[in-house]
Amino acid sequence: MINFKKTLFGFLKKEIKIGFLKSTRLTLLIIIYGIILLLMFFLFHIHFVGINGLFFIILASFFHGISGGLLASIWVSGIITLFVIFYQYSNLYIIISSILAEVIIGISLGKAIDIYKKQKSNLKESEKKFRTYIENAPIGVFVADKEGNYMEVNDKGALMLNYKKSELLEMSVYDISATKTNKAKNVYKILKKQGKISFEGEFISRNKKKFKAKINAVKINENKFLGFVEDITLRVKKEEEIKYLSFHDQLTGLYNRRYFENEMERLNKSRRLPISIVIADMDELKKINDNYGHKMGDRYIKKAAEIINSATRSGDVVARIGGDEFVIILPGTNTNLAKELCERIQNKFKQYNRTSKLPKSLSISLGFATKEKRDDDLNKVFNKADKMMYENKEQSR
Repeated sequence: MINFKKTLFGFLKKEIKIGFLKSTRLTLLIIIYGIILLLMFFLFHIHFVGINGLFFIILASFFHGISGGLLASIWVSGIITLFVIFYQYSNLYIIISSILAEVIIGISLGKAIDIYKKQKSNLKESEKKFRTYIENAPIGVFVADKEGNYMEVNDKGALMLNYKKSELLEMSVYDISATKTNKAKNVYKILKKQGKISFEGEFISRNKKKFKAKINAVKINENKFLGFVEDITLRVKKEEEIKYLSFHDQLTGLYNRRYFENEMERLNKSRRLPISIVIADMDELKKINDNYGHKMGDRYIKKAAEIINSATRSGDVVARIGGDEFVIILPGTNTNLAKELCERIQNKFKQYNRTSKLPKSLSISLGFATKEKRDDDLNKVFNKADKMMYENKEQSR
């Protein structure tokens, strides 16, 4: 069982002790106001003393919380009791009610003030911690208004853009966006409607250097938006490098077999006809490797790739699909144009050999075929071109 009397008096004793120790100003305030109440005691009616006492309790509670309210209510109750004894006031119901009211008001109001002050202090502490976290965040953080004007920005955000904070606060997010303004404003429309957005964009720093960034933004209210900016330039660059390596031949820089096979599958369903395929196979590469070494053989391969690529159009697919084998896919190209390309490639090889310093002439065998109907299989066209290439190789020996 909880001893209510013991608990109550223990609480009062503790708060009174805290009140006297907490602030000498509080003690001094109570003494001075108590003297004023004593003067009122001799000059005015008890109700006047009670009203002023209540004001005193509210004032003490407001500035010193429960300790002040409790001490002030006890002091006022003592003055009222003294008044009763001195004037032999007989209405005990009013007296007891007044004293209880003073004490209850002092405790409850003081406690409420303490809770409010603690919450306010916690809020300030949380805000301080939040600002510290934001300032030390490894990514850019900003607050912008509904027009996109910067309201706040952390050090990382300013450093990322190579601006001073004061300069950014006079700018808008559109000033540093490499995206067209209308498109950038569409992002804000989505943010206003959905409350949050995540996207990747391109931005321009003060030195006109473009960089990729990932933006996560949330709506704080109708007039404010909080944004987090992460510089992903290096990540995007590495992803592009990985993607490039996955589809390109490391030695020549041409597309590799994987990319070629993907394009064959895609173009086999294409309606953009005709589609021609040219197969190119280097002559006597094995002899070059055996006589001069594989490094010299790689020089031959790279030079052959360079010549073949220089003879094609930007929309053509040029790939190295084997050690000495190349293939060219020619969308929208008929048989005559494919034949002309083969002749152009052979002429370029002849021109190169006239001035070449390689130990042996660079030569290549070519074959071509064309898909003219949608029902034709591009793989069969490839086989046909490959067969023609081997026939030409046998004739040139």
